Amino acid sequence: GATGLPTGPLPIRVRDPEVWWTAEELDRRLVALRTAHPDAIRLFRAGRTGMGRPIPGFVAGRGKKCLALVGAVHAGEAGAELMVHAVDRLLAEEPSLVERVRVACLPVVNLD
Repeated sequence: GATGLPTGPLPIRVRDPEVWWTAEELDRRLVALRTAHPDAIRLFRAGRTGMGRPIPGFVAGRGKKCLALVGAVHAGEAGAELMVHAVDRLLAEEPSLVERVRVACLPVVNLD
């Protein structure tokens, strides 16, 4: 703009690791989630990205109805850090809910 200040979105080169998890951090957090709730969490790989990286997924609960959550479809979007925390709280605070409803999550589909 006329003031010399940026007026639009700027690329981010440094990401806060508490906000945007690496693939390795996501894997570590998913294992911790399964460890905390071994009877309720099933981890799986949902395929591979265009660059061949495995896409992690998990299912919480065993209910007949299912809620699907998909995160980080586009680079820089939220996903894993929200879903893992939300499902962990759900299992800790409302475990009877996942007896009726499964939650299937693909926390990050754009790992590349």
